[in-house]
Amino acid sequence: MLISPEDVRKVIGVSPEDASDLDIEPYIEKAQRELLNDIAIQVIDNTLTGSINGTNTTFSLSHGNIADSNFDGTVDANDITVYAWGEINEPATKVKMTVSSLDAYYGKVYMASAPASTFDVLTADYYYYPRKIDTNLMKDACAFLAGYYYVLKEYLLIPDAISHGALRIRHGKPYMMLLDEYYRIVDKLLAMPYVKTEHGEPTEIRGK
Repeated sequence: MLISPEDVRKVIGVSPEDASDLDIEPYIEKAQRELLNDIAIQVIDNTLTGSINGTNTTFSLSHGNIADSNFDGTVDANDITVYAWGEINEPATKVKMTVSSLDAYYGKVYMASAPASTFDVLTADYYYYPRKIDTNLMKDACAFLAGYYYVLKEYLLIPDAISHGALRIRHGKPYMMLLDEYYRIVDKLLAMPYVKTEHGEPTEIRGK
């Protein structure tokens, strides 16, 4: 998991007695899946480049910056699935291949053995980040989203306002602040960095 139940408890301000690990873990798993789809792009059947000649074991993906899609803290061969196609555009001929290692930054795939020259093409399924991702911000986002789902489960059936005689209490849906914070962090994760450049003098593109 990307985070621990204790990370979620700190966000929502509860103790292990109030919310056990077993209570929180399903919401961490749900938050991880949603976070992945919010900050990464899924690629299906991406054609690998490289010679399929029976000896070559090194191939390249169309994208680098591969995502940790199983949230085990390491981007490796387990975060990508490679298939060899006996006949292109014929899914029935797909054979799953074994990946030895992965260069996640550059998008290089190293196969455990060279695909036979009888295969038409190699494809891969994976997620990649559109820009460099801050892992600490990812953890913060996941904690807030998991906390939101946990609190939502606990308080969703409580009415917005509770009356007792002349006393009327409104709780104002405080769990929405957790979701707002999640989206604020996701926006930071995906924000493109500003690049300072110098511009020349403006050029007139049409006559007076």
